[in-house]
Amino acid sequence: MEIYERLGQLLRNIQDVERLLYSREELEAKLKEYKREYAELSKELIEREI
Repeated sequence: MEIYERLGQLLRNIQDVERLLYSREELEAKLKEYKREYAELSKELIEREI
């Protein structure tokens, strides 16, 4: 029975890591989007000041 428990734990660990990796990809995409928007708004503000 011990091998089945270990297999179950390993499967849960694999699923946890897969979720974390997916979350990281989503977060990196959001970060890129926020940086792009920040740059656009900064440029717009500078143009208004000139």
